[in-house]
Amino acid sequence: MPEREALFSRFFTSLSGHCCLGCEKRSTALICSSCMALMPGKNTLRCVQCALPLASGTRCGACLKHPPFFDDSYAAWDFSAPASTLVKSFKFRQMPALAKGFARHMLGCLPEGFSVDFIIPVPLASSRIRQRGFNQAWVLSQELRRQWSLKRSFSKTEELIPLPAARWDLVSRVIDTPVQHSLDRAARQANLRGAFLVHDPKMIKNKHVLLVDDVMTTAATLNELARTVKNAGASRASCLVVCRTA
Repeated sequence: MPEREALFSRFFTSLSGHCCLGCEKRSTALICSSCMALMPGKNTLRCVQCALPLASGTRCGACLKHPPFFDDSYAAWDFSAPASTLVKSFKFRQMPALAKGFARHMLGCLPEGFSVDFIIPVPLASSRIRQRGFNQAWVLSQELRRQWSLKRSFSKTEELIPLPAARWDLVSRVIDTPVQHSLDRAARQANLRGAFLVHDPKMIKNKHVLLVDDVMTTAATLNELARTVKNAGASRASCLVVCRTA
């Protein structure tokens, strides 16, 4: 088993699960080594702009026809089992500790020497935070920043790259939009228009920001957030997610 999968499996073992979240077979880890080997999309060719899986080329037809506001995107896995099961457990079964393993794989799919000024989580409506107990994107952002710091401390090539700041307070959601998962692309875009607000545009003027979320589906949420930060002066907006739907 590759080193990264072994580390991830040992992390899940430390959480002392009794059944594998992927196959539901008895396991000392929350996900067994067999399911870790089946995590989908680890080495998938992806659209450089929206991270959609591709058979060939560099950009998908949708990005060529209607380029999104964000410049590039990265995804650790595809949103199918067993990865989708883990994400659902993270978000809906109150398992924020899974962010540690997610962040390791998310950082692993970034290009060598990749750097940003700010890590910005997709803002969650206050009602949704009260319901869920946490913003999964902010938990991921904090863990990404922590592991980014650790990675830099052990790397001679990256020690000169500035360490990004994880900031939840730069952008907020000012419109509590309905749940998105039942809407098509057009409805999602209309639903999200004007949903976000940058509080201090001077902070992100001419900056490269990394927008973080758990799943990219139609990319409508991340695209609206990218539009907002770009209009506020950000020079570049990149996206990083745990999973991308096919």
